Amino acid sequence: MNLKNYLEPSSIAVIGASRKKGKMGYEILRMMVAGGYRGEIYPVNPQTRSILGRRCYPSVLNIPHQVDMAVIVRPAAVVPSLLKECGEVKVKTVVIFSSGFKETGGSGEKLQRAIKEISIKYNFRILGPNCEGLVDIPGGLYLTFSLMFEGNWKPGPVSIITQSGSIGGILFRRIQNQGIGFSKIVSLGNEADLKTIDLIEYLAQDRKTDLIVAYLEEIREGRKFFERMKEVTRKKPVIILKIGRTQEGKRAAVSHTGALAGETQIIRGMFKQLGVVEAMTLDEMVDMVQALTSQPFLMGNRLGILTTAGGLGVQMVDLAIENGFRLPSLNRVTKKKLASIISSFGSVENPVDLTGEIYKNPTWPAQCLQILSGDKKIDALILILSAVKDVVISQNLVEVIRRIKKPVLISWTAGELAGIAYKYLLRNGVPIFSSPGRVING
Repeated sequence: MNLKNYLEPSSIAVIGASRKKGKMGYEILRMMVAGGYRGEIYPVNPQTRSILGRRCYPSVLNIPHQVDMAVIVRPAAVVPSLLKECGEVKVKTVVIFSSGFKETGGSGEKLQRAIKEISIKYNFRILGPNCEGLVDIPGGLYLTFSLMFEGNWKPGPVSIITQSGSIGGILFRRIQNQGIGFSKIVSLGNEADLKTIDLIEYLAQDRKTDLIVAYLEEIREGRKFFERMKEVTRKKPVIILKIGRTQEGKRAAVSHTGALAGETQIIRGMFKQLGVVEAMTLDEMVDMVQALTSQPFLMGNRLGILTTAGGLGVQMVDLAIENGFRLPSLNRVTKKKLASIISSFGSVENPVDLTGEIYKNPTWPAQCLQILSGDKKIDALILILSAVKDVVISQNLVEVIRRIKKPVLISWTAGELAGIAYKYLLRNGVPIFSSPGRVING
């Protein structure tokens, strides 16, 4: 099924829209209006005539136009009756923000089964319940109450699927801070109907998504997930951070969205077979996104390391070897070219040590990187910078990296202390990592 018809609506009814600032029904409506959604918005509230300049309707049944999507921000107990009304007017999709379903157990679980049965009877899809909605940045749709998405954001090639709404917002902000834009962000909640794999398949077909990122507490129907993911990973790279890897973590996942976390080793083996890139932490996920959105695909495990600080170079060597990479000896031509630039107390071996002499000539890092990239024994390059603040270094690096056809990653330990020089690289799509360890993870 093509979910484009269900998740890219031309009209939306907000059932439970509110006039009170801070209430979910107000914030969702405000975010949609502020985001510049180009479709029709119909607030539903029997107690008022208008909200934010838009006419209110007492019920979705009273809206005299076709409604593609309905948003429900009402207590769980009344959701079934509201869903039936949505079904009667042939709404295609319902996004349920309300909590009080499977995540609470007992009667909540029974209520979740009931809303699924209603969706089958009336032939519409459900996102949620207990979710934080969806954001489509190119489409101007900010269907969420999360202030993490407040503002007008840069569109780009990354999309997020998350079973934790708050984590989705955190990932979004952290990746945007690296200068990387987004297509879509979808919070799944309890997955009464639409499942993780449904949304991943949708993004695999989305022309504005090049990289799919998923934060999961549970993988439902593992065999079906595996079979359908085979097609996805043939089309686009997928990064997954799967939590609930310990027994204690699994119990916590159940209390959050009613999820059953699954067996870690089986899931990890499945990811490996599928070619899924597995992240272990949010830091790793952010680093992987930087690398995959900005650099050519890694074709081998042979690293060339260039450093301005010998100690950091040694640390990078240890980490590289421990993670399955090799550091080949450089060929004679490469060493001769490097020796014509690097001071005598530096090193032209791999790792190449520029020393602090780069302060005398800010073109050296880029020159040496270009030389190192020409060595056929090298598959990827890592540059380690420390307390460098010269923007000329960054300008030269951007020009050279654009010409290099191999992955180039930079560890800049000074980070934002490097000021304009640091920000210049980010603005020009060059991934920067705060430590050697994060470079290797990326």
